[in-house]
Amino acid sequence: MKQKTISSCSQRGMSVFNFLIVMMVAGFFMMFAFKVVPYYAENMYVVEALKAVGESAKPVSEMNKREIKTIIQRHYMLNNVRAEGPNNIDVDRSRDGLLVNINYEVRVPFLEVLNLDLVMSFENQLDSSDVEACCKPTKPVVKKK
Repeated sequence: MKQKTISSCSQRGMSVFNFLIVMMVAGFFMMFAFKVVPYYAENMYVVEALKAVGESAKPVSEMNKREIKTIIQRHYMLNNVRAEGPNNIDVDRSRDGLLVNINYEVRVPFLEVLNLDLVMSFENQLDSSDVEACCKPTKPVVKKK
């Protein structure tokens, strides 16, 4: 029987240069995740706070602005929401019902050497006429000037 000999050229692994490229790409994505994930986690707490308003004993349409903000702020305190953005609580009362909007934008420096920032925009809305459809905007938000 004849054995096949495998040349040493075909058995080589990854070169140092290729390994550095793989590590740079992995480092880039890890840095991206470490910058972005905390803000998305914080937005999940904002959504939970809006759901807590919808699930309270008193109907949302009968609450005043102060009661709504108190429930949301209490939920923020328990979950350690510290950013300024989620404090943009806007309560609009109309004939159709009550809209609670928490819309904010977060700007995070990503690569400071290149002057590159990441901008994340979060829109959360609770409609008293459809509390079950919390927390993505269903009605257009009219910005006040």
